[in-house]
Amino acid sequence: IIAPPHFQATRPNRVNTGSIEQHACLLAQALAGRGHDVTLYAAEDSDCCTNNVRLKSSSKSPKNYYALSPNEVRERETTHVLKAKEQLSSDPEAVISNHTMTGIRIMGRSKDDKRTVSTIWWPITDRRVRPYLDENKHHNLIAISSHQIASLPNSKFVERYTTRW
Repeated sequence: IIAPPHFQATRPNRVNTGSIEQHACLLAQALAGRGHDVTLYAAEDSDCCTNNVRLKSSSKSPKNYYALSPNEVRERETTHVLKAKEQLSSDPEAVISNHTMTGIRIMGRSKDDKRTVSTIWWPITDRRVRPYLDENKHHNLIAISSHQIASLPNSKFVERYTTRW
């Protein structure tokens, strides 16, 4: 599971956490609880690693994410996703669950990769998000709303995300 590196991946109701990171943590814990071998790629200071969830990281979460420029955010996330992809590419059994915006572009480059799925957490109409989705129509996606599915009729949605922990 690849979570954004911007906030700690931790259980809900903790300080300095992002909602995407919290969902990635809950997903990792739920899969591990069902007997899956799970590695969570997240910020170094994450505290989600219980129930046999391993943590791998590229950096600590920034002191103030909101002070970062868009380029700094993109660079941090790209480095993080590329390191995760490099480590995961050697495992032919790995299923990759991406929860980052830049990961859609990086993971979507392999047109025949059926092992990778990305959850879309952002408004599809957002000018920062749409190009990633438009250029990777073949990539496996998970929507968090019916509106997302209706907004991208030619995309490959494999599931609608619901939280049932």
